[in-house]
Amino acid sequence: MKSSSVRVYFHYVPSYFHLHVHFTHLNYDAPGTAVGKAHLLSDVIDNLRLMTDCYQRKTLACILRETDELYDAYRKAGRLLLQ
Repeated sequence: MKSSSVRVYFHYVPSYFHLHVHFTHLNYDAPGTAVGKAHLLSDVIDNLRLMTDCYQRKTLACILRETDELYDAYRKAGRLLLQ
């Protein structure tokens, strides 16, 4: 498989509770690759090259369902930014 046909991304909390990288073929419509659920590894690397403390300063938006445990935890902590 050519590297140009591979999507490399990772999930950021709260999609999953541990950081892990996925390698999938571009033709595969994998669940969890939508904006707000996954971050392209190439974007993360570029961001860190531009500003080494990027992810210490940046807020990463994410999509949660009201039925997710983490949604309730964020709600109770007053950390929800609803749009």
